[in-house]
Amino acid sequence: AILSSLEMRFFLTNFLVTLGAYGLTSFVYPSEATALPRIVLMWAAPIIGTMAALLVTRTSLLGRGLGAQALAIYAVSGIYCVV
Repeated sequence: AILSSLEMRFFLTNFLVTLGAYGLTSFVYPSEATALPRIVLMWAAPIIGTMAALLVTRTSLLGRGLGAQALAIYAVSGIYCVV
């Protein structure tokens, strides 16, 4: 198996949270906001996804977790660029 079940849960959680954060930032968050510019939220989305995945899976294997995080960010970026 390429990914263990813990890594897969980490990946899926990270993927869904990051994709949701990108979607909310792109389509819901007002572009005229002055308190927190949209680009800040776009850059923070992968960090939010990683933190959520760490909390949900309670993993201490950061090497494997960061590999799954890189895969999730790559997938989300691809979807975002297509849309």
